Amino acid sequence: EFASALSDAKVRIHASDSGVVLRTLGGHTDQVNAVAYSLRGDLLASGSDDRVVIVWSTETGSALHKFEGHTEPITSVVFATGSKHVFSASYDGTVRRWNLEAVESVGEILFSHEDRVWSICLSPDGDILASGGRDKTIRFSNPDDGSTIGDSCTTDAAVRSLAFSPSGKHVASAFEDDMIKLWDVDTRTEVRRFV
Repeated sequence: EFASALSDAKVRIHASDSGVVLRTLGGHTDQVNAVAYSLRGDLLASGSDDRVVIVWSTETGSALHKFEGHTEPITSVVFATGSKHVFSASYDGTVRRWNLEAVESVGEILFSHEDRVWSICLSPDGDILASGGRDKTIRFSNPDDGSTIGDSCTTDAAVRSLAFSPSGKHVASAFEDDMIKLWDVDTRTEVRRFV
């Protein structure tokens, strides 16, 4: 199955073979911008213009957690490797971590960018959280405490999307100027660009 985030404030879960809608999840009050599955596939996180992160059960469709704390729309969500935390990025320039095991979670601010954060992604081993946005930087951080890991990659345009390679050795970035670049995570150097 796969999930889609829509402008009607709904999240839909589809059958992967046919695309048929299996379940519609309602809980947001504004456009949904991001969805992400946990590694086991039993949880789904969504982030919205309503500044709320919702964690859903994919089996029942029920909302298990509703996290509020961002002051601007949420642009990206991703689960930690062990599915005990969810990370979210926002127009407010922050990346927050939400504890799924806490009774009440205030969404600890892990770190901030100088402008809107548009994308976050976690390395396959779960050790690096990459983030990018309108400040034209790709930051690599420790997902446990938010500390910076090595240098950031400085770019010529705003970063719209990020994805780690399966090996974790490279991160791909899509930019506002239609460029796609591949970076070496260890050296922080550009390996290849796609125009």
